[in-house]
Amino acid sequence: MPNPGYRLLVLDLDGTLLDARGQLPEAHRRAVQTVRRQGVEVLIATGRDWDAMLDVYRALGLSTPAITIAGAQIVDSDGRVLKEHRMHPDAVAAIESAAEAAGASLVAVQDSGLSLGTRRADDFGPWEIWNPWTRIVGEPLARHRGGKLPLFMAVYGKRSCEALLPLAPALPDTQWELWAPRDDEHVLYLWHRDANKGTALAEFCAARGYRPEEVVAMGDALLDLSMLSWAGTGVAMAAAPDEVKRVCALVTEPDDPHPVATALWRLGLTPTLEPDGRAVAGTAGPGHEGIRLGGPPGGGAKGLPEELPGGPQGGEA
Repeated sequence: MPNPGYRLLVLDLDGTLLDARGQLPEAHRRAVQTVRRQGVEVLIATGRDWDAMLDVYRALGLSTPAITIAGAQIVDSDGRVLKEHRMHPDAVAAIESAAEAAGASLVAVQDSGLSLGTRRADDFGPWEIWNPWTRIVGEPLARHRGGKLPLFMAVYGKRSCEALLPLAPALPDTQWELWAPRDDEHVLYLWHRDANKGTALAEFCAARGYRPEEVVAMGDALLDLSMLSWAGTGVAMAAAPDEVKRVCALVTEPDDPHPVATALWRLGLTPTLEPDGRAVAGTAGPGHEGIRLGGPPGGGAKGLPEELPGGPQGGEA
């Protein structure tokens, strides 16, 4: 089976490798294992923290480091932190002060498995799904952080977001994004400006000696834009925003139940697939022939959030 020269496969989890229920399809697990048997290294790059991604990591049998919390942490195979970007102290102080004044729902992600919140957001419908492990401690959060700066912060609910949104552009060393697909699902994400999947991927590849053209990256949302732009071959899921599709060499089909498996076949990394995603004997995929070109890979765009740690923990994002 030919390998078109790829040495690294980078996979987002929610909305990409995982299905709508946050589960790992068997077809995807088998396809990733096939790629690994060819000597291609596999790297997870997710908005989840280590605890929330561990089951998938183990199911794939990985031993590589992982990019977690939207690039705010890189951890090794035992979950030990190799590198991290914590928020600027002045930004954290301003956010906490504004949240206290507004009575806002604010969650601080301190470490993997440790999230602290001021209060539940009554106007945020899926609170229980998104925050099953968040410990509500009241205000101010600074009293409960033990002097440790957060890796990430999220403001929940339309009222709270409207109160804190004007503050966001002026916060030092902070990037932010408002996620508001529905009236009862508003989240304002805030995290360090240097934390993104693309930067973390570039650092990993420099240490491993991988060139961009030897890397395939797959994702579905704006948070993945930086890594999809850096990789020589970017693959966007069908539901990805147009900004993401434009920097990718391949866009998956909307009715494909196993888009990662199909994309790996189309790139020539796995054998022919049966309809249920099982590999069968025969020729490999078409390589780069017939790929939908959405724009030039390696375009250098910056990433914004999708399945962030303030999103569904251990479920879909």
